[in-house]
Amino acid sequence: MEIFLTDPLVRILIALGMALILCLIFIPPVVEIARLKSLVKLSNERASHTGDIPILGGVAILAAFVITALLSIKMYLFPNLQYTLVGLIIISMVGIRDDILEMRAWLKLLGQVLGSLVATDMGWIRLTNLHGFLGVYEIHHQVAVLLSIFVFIVIINSFNLIDGIDGLASGIGIIASASFGIWFFLAGSYEMAIISFSLIGALIAFFYFNVFGKKRKVFMGDTGSMMIGYVVAVMAVWFNELNLDTATPYHINAAPAVSMAILALPLFDTLRVFTLRIIGGKSPFNPDRLHLHHKLHDLGLSHIQTTFILIGINLFFIILAFILQVFIHNIPLLLAFFLVLSLLLSAIPYYFIKPKEIK
Repeated sequence: MEIFLTDPLVRILIALGMALILCLIFIPPVVEIARLKSLVKLSNERASHTGDIPILGGVAILAAFVITALLSIKMYLFPNLQYTLVGLIIISMVGIRDDILEMRAWLKLLGQVLGSLVATDMGWIRLTNLHGFLGVYEIHHQVAVLLSIFVFIVIINSFNLIDGIDGLASGIGIIASASFGIWFFLAGSYEMAIISFSLIGALIAFFYFNVFGKKRKVFMGDTGSMMIGYVVAVMAVWFNELNLDTATPYHINAAPAVSMAILALPLFDTLRVFTLRIIGGKSPFNPDRLHLHHKLHDLGLSHIQTTFILIGINLFFIILAFILQVFIHNIPLLLAFFLVLSLLLSAIPYYFIKPKEIK
C-alpha cells in the first residue's frame, strides 16, 4: 500500500480527485452564505448574465486547492511552498476585499505586487534566464525579481480580464494547468505536477456549477480569477526555469514562446484590448465590451458556445506551439507567428458585426 501511494501518477490522481471533491463540497455552502449576505453580481448593461449571481466561488476554489496542496506535496521536495502559498493568500485576500467592497485600482495592484514579491523573492519562483530572447541569457537577481513580478502581474490580470463569461477563465485555467502539469509529470517534476492537477480538480468542480448550475450557479469573482492567474504564473515561471537545462527530459525549445502560447487567449486578448483602448484615447483599464468573448456573444452565440470556441482556439495554439518548437528554436520568430495568428483570428468576429454595432 505504501509503495502504491508513493507512485507519482497515483499521487497526482489523488490530488486531482481530492481537490475536485473538496470544491464540490465547499461551493454549496459558499453560495448559500453569499446569498444570505447579498454578496452577488448584479446584472447590468456590460454583464453577460441575467439575475443576481453569488460571487464568492473563488473562496471555494482557494480552500480546495490549498488544502489539497498541503496534504499532497512532499515539503522537502518543495521547500519554498510556504512562501508560494503566502503569496497566494495575499493575492486572494485582495480579491475577496475587491469582491465584497470594491478597491481602488492602485491598492489592488499594490496587493498583487506584494503577493508576487513574496513568491518571487522569498519563494524563489522567478525567471533567472531569458533563454537568449533578445540576446539576453542570465539576469541579475534584482532584475530577475522585478521581471518576475511583472510577469505575475500580467498573467494575474489577464485572467481577471477574461472572466466575463461563464466558464471561460476556469476553462482556460484547466487547459493551461493541464498543459504545464502533463509536461511537469513527464519531466519528473512531480510536486509541480501535483500543484497543477490540484488546481485542475478545483476548477473542474467550479466549472460545473458556473456553467451548468441552476439553483447553485456561482461566479468566481476576482478572488478566483486572480488566484488562477497567480498559480498559473508559478507554473509558467517554473516551466521556463526547468527548460534552461537541455538535459531535462522532454526539453522544450523556445520555452518562453511556448509558455506564452499556452496562455494565448488571456495574454493576446488583453494586449489587443489594451491597444484598442489606448488608440481610442481611453484608459487601458476602462471597462468596455471589446474582449473576444463579448464580440462572439454579440454575434448571438450562447455563453457555453462562446466559451468552448475560445477554449478550442487556445487549445489549438497549445498543440501548435508544442509541434512548432521542435522545428523553430527562434523565440522572437515563434512569438511573432503567434501574434500574427492571434490578430487574424481575433478579426473574424468583427467581419460579421456591422460597423455601427462595434463599440
